[in-house]
Amino acid sequence: MRVTVCDDIELEIQDAKDMRNMLVNLSSNEKYCVLLDATNPFTVSPEARALIAGKEFSSERIAAAFVITSLANMLIGNFFIKVNKPSSPTKIFSTEENAFQWLKAEVVKHNERIIV
Repeated sequence: MRVTVCDDIELEIQDAKDMRNMLVNLSSNEKYCVLLDATNPFTVSPEARALIAGKEFSSERIAAAFVITSLANMLIGNFFIKVNKPSSPTKIFSTEENAFQWLKAEVVKHNERIIV
């Protein structure tokens, strides 16, 4: 799933819940990856960051890749990864192509762990 952050928004808890519900519905309750286009300036409340990183919130998420080009968003992304410690693999990239390649590799890893 590709998500684009709108310019100059402040992501709050309800926004995060709405985004998760949309992703789960679009994936038909199947596992999915998120490619987050975070090239626009934005902020995320501490409560929303904690919710997004949590196990319950990310139970269907295989991995998340953030595409970031600004220093401010890079600081937010690094803070999120280091402090909130997302329960699914999460990484920052400067290009969408590199992010997509990493997500594809994460899907392969995930599928190798599935026991049939």
